[in-house]
Amino acid sequence: MLFISFNLQYDDDYKFEWIIIDTLGKIFKKKQRTLPVFKSNFLHGGGTYFFDNKLNYWNQFIDTVFSFSPDFSVEPNFIFKQGEYRLPKEYVNDPLKMLPNYFIINQILETNKFLIIRYSFYKGKNGLVVIDKKKKESFLTYWKFDDYGSIVNDLDGGINSLPISYMVDNGKEYVIEFIDSFQLKAHIKSDEFKSAVPKYPEKKKELEKLANSLKETDNPVLMLVRLKE
Repeated sequence: MLFISFNLQYDDDYKFEWIIIDTLGKIFKKKQRTLPVFKSNFLHGGGTYFFDNKLNYWNQFIDTVFSFSPDFSVEPNFIFKQGEYRLPKEYVNDPLKMLPNYFIINQILETNKFLIIRYSFYKGKNGLVVIDKKKKESFLTYWKFDDYGSIVNDLDGGINSLPISYMVDNGKEYVIEFIDSFQLKAHIKSDEFKSAVPKYPEKKKELEKLANSLKETDNPVLMLVRLKE
């Protein structure tokens, strides 16, 4: 099956919020749009992520993140509070100037314990929020487009982390990211890395050995971070 979502702000030709089709193009399931037609000139769509064998979906202009079960039944997963920080549903003058007034969801990841939400622009900052689903506690850090992650890597002193995906292997949870080889090589030569005192000094030596074995033009390095149970 193919899941296709729509940017809802264009015109009333978009009758559906999303459709699910088979590989021959036959519509299997569809969701009628519930939002009235609006003319926002912020052209940001939504996104998807997988967790617990379910496909989850969000749209920048809808408050609810929905989950699709393997049998294609749909239920709400969680809700973003509507308010002044969500993208407006009306046309605004000079949208680039107004953009820092709002937050734009770049990515959502979910694990057994956490929701991880990466957003951009709000008040000129790009945020990464980690939410403990049971304790209802949240942790916020910031990241830059021209830099690597925002979660301090105190394990081996490597580049800070900014997860881009999630996986489970043999019951163990991992968050995933890619690090460009030239960035990794530059990092191990930095004063920050040389002065770092990580929790696992032997891992720092292994990382340095790995970086020295790479060429700057090599493929990105896959980084897996196993989550604690």
